This record gives sequence, C-alpha cells and structure tokens, in this order.
Amino acid sequence: MYYGSGILYETSYARCNRNSQFKELVYKKKLVEQIEGFSYAYYDKHSADQLTNVKKDDILGLAKDINDKFFGAYLDQVAGNSPCSADKNDTDCELPANIVFVMDESGSIGRTNHEKEKKFVREVIQTFDISPLQARVAIVEYSTSVSVPVALDNYGSKARLMCAVSKIQYTGGNTHTAKALGVVHHNILRPALDNPVTDTETVQIVIVLTDGHSNDVGQFKGALGRVAKNLKTDIQDLTMIAVGIGQYSRKELKMIATNSRHVFTAQNFDKLLEMVSSLRRKACKAPVYMDMNFTHAGDTTEVVAFVSPNKARFFTLSAEHFFGIEDIYIDILPQYGSVSVYASRITDTPGPDNYTQKVGPAGEGDDMQIQFTDLCAGYNSSDTCPPINIGIYGEASSLTCAERDCNLPNQIKFRIRRGTPGSGSDTVKIKDHFILHFLLSFIVVLFTM
Repeated sequence: MYYGSGILYETSYARCNRNSQFKELVYKKKLVEQIEGFSYAYYDKHSADQLTNVKKDDILGLAKDINDKFFGAYLDQVAGNSPCSADKNDTDCELPANIVFVMDESGSIGRTNHEKEKKFVREVIQTFDISPLQARVAIVEYSTSVSVPVALDNYGSKARLMCAVSKIQYTGGNTHTAKALGVVHHNILRPALDNPVTDTETVQIVIVLTDGHSNDVGQFKGALGRVAKNLKTDIQDLTMIAVGIGQYSRKELKMIATNSRHVFTAQNFDKLLEMVSSLRRKACKAPVYMDMNFTHAGDTTEVVAFVSPNKARFFTLSAEHFFGIEDIYIDILPQYGSVSVYASRITDTPGPDNYTQKVGPAGEGDDMQIQFTDLCAGYNSSDTCPPINIGIYGEASSLTCAERDCNLPNQIKFRIRRGTPGSGSDTVKIKDHFILHFLLSFIVVLFTM
C-alpha cells in the first residue's frame, strides 16, 4: 500500500490500471488499421516489381495475421488480461467509517486479559481499509478515569495504528462506562461530524467492551441508559455494538447497543477472539441512515457514496421519513461504472440472495428507480412501520474515478435521491405488503429446516 494526496492505493491495482492504460494506447484494432494502411501504401508502390503474386484484397487478412502473431501475444504478456477490479474473495471492508473502540481496563480485567482485549481490537482493525479518507479509528480506555490513547486523526495507516494499539498500557480501577460513552459522544464523534474530512456518507461505529457492571459516580451515577440514549439520538449513522465478557450485565449491554442484534457475549477473554469474524461482518455492514424526508415536499436531500466491484454498501430509510405517504420514488444514479440495487423491508442487508425488489445492473446514464406503494398500510405509527433497506452492489467499473473521495480509481460513485414518477430509465414498481413478504419468507424458512 502507498499514499497519494491522502488517498490509499493498493500497488497491485495501480499496476493493473497502468497496464490497462497501456493496452488502450496500443489497442489491437488500431494496430490492424495502421498495419493495413502501411501495407496498402507499400503495395501501391511495389506491386509491379516485388509483390506480383500478392492480391490487393489479401492485404487486410495479412495485416490481421501479422497483428495476431506478432503483437497479440506480446501485448497480453506485457499488459495481462485480468480486469482491474476487487477480488471476489477479498474480505477487506472498504466502508468509510469513524470507528471507536471503548476498552474496559478496570481492575477485574487484569493485565493478561487486557492484552487479549488489545489483540481482539487489532484483529477487528485488520478488516478495514485504514486511511485518512476511508476508515479512521479512535480508542477510548476507561476505568476510574477515561483516556483517549488513539484519536481519529492520529494514525493514517494500518501498520502505524496496529503498533499504537500494541503500546496501550493497562492501569486498572473502577468501571465508569457512562463516563466513557460521554467522551465518545462529545470529544470524538460530535467533533468528527461537525468537521468532516470527506463529502461522502460516513458511518459511525462504536464497539464497547466490558466485563462487568458499570459503577459510575458523580454526574454519571446511574446515567448509563441516559448517556447511551443521548449518544444514539445525536450521532447520525451510528451503529453501537456492545460486547460483554464474563460477568457482564445483559441489561446494560442492551442499553448500549443500537438493537439486540448488536449485542455480543463471550464466557471469557479466550472466547472473545472467536467472535472476531461475526463482529467484523456486523461492523462492515453498518448502514447509512438516509435523511431523505418524503413528508416534506421541498426536501432535496441527496446521498453520495462509493463502492468497488464485488463490494456492497447498505442504506436505511426510517419510517418517520415516509409515514403517511402513499407512494414514494427513490432514484439511484451511478457514475464511473455500474451497480445493482436490492431493497427489502425484512432484512437490513438486502442482496442477491435476500431481497424483495431488485433493479439493475445499470451504468452511467441509465438511472434506476424503485417505487414503493402502501408502505405503512395497517400500521398506526412510524415507530411500528418497518424501514426501507437498500443494498448497492458494485458491478463493473470504468476505472476512471479520479475524485478526491475515491479510495481507489476502480470505485463506482452513486447518488441516491428522492425521485419523481418515471424519472428513472429502469424502474421497479412494487405494491409493498410487508406482512405478506414476511409470512412468505417465514414459510420458506420452515420448508428448508
């Protein structure tokens, strides 16, 4: 990996991209035309003396034969035939995110388990593309006091970040969890949102590790629920993951986590490391919560994001933004490549194997649109009506993304915005009966058990 203008590039991709540009300069079809043009000129000059046995109609075939034998194999050898796209087996997460680890270093942890806690953090970090414009990491340590040994803008590379995690020292003390979340809220995430480093949508992920009950004092005594609620209310696009080890309080874990699916538990710190894979997947699929408000006629909110081929980004539109509206239209406009769009009211990570609506793949100039009808029929409020979940999957890239916010030149930019009837060239119209979809999905599960 190396940096250029604050952007993280993979050297193998950069090499592949240079080879692609070389192949464009010496495009085989153009070579045939050049060889053909030279051959006709040479024939016209020497047909009477040197080329008496050659027919003019044979020149095109000879030019193609020369091109295939002498240039074709050589070009493939030099430039290669593989496309410059992400490996389908690549498990790295390219999610633009501010990630905060909140590490318990109270007396019950001990030095040995604190080392295991650090190893867990390093293993999760391995998942993400760490760079100033992609994933940034902060670490908060808490016991009786709260410290921030790693701030979001301290380390712009994975190697330096991993080294910094290894050097974090253990102190011991009480378990002031509410105080730690207050620091996350007011000293890390709120300033990061007020001073963004990129114009694209960035998710906020907080991973709290604790081995016991909080025992905050002073203004934070008994305040864990209130502090966690304020954090989740104020910070946009926030996913809170609570990890309890040993003598944890499940009640407190539920207070901290965004929802019950974001609660993880382990019997001891040895088991903690076994949770890395599942927690990685959960963190990498953290959605952007879209602010498009269909209840306000003049709302022009637009979501801008990037995705690489064979990767996915997820977005959620909560019911409060469309409750009471009969029909809504969502446009998806790709640039620098093509994407496929999946939507669902059942799963929060819709994709090729789990969706109720699909549109695409489509590329630049082929805008896509999804229409939803009767979204909250049968529901009394936006609190009970399910959200709309959208998954954007990268397909083919034009390899031309040179914008500052492109983490790699093969990324595909896309915009999500409020649409109007018929504004998309590729439109899916769905009369959305959520309850029917849920029952059908449940029946399928029963038959496959």
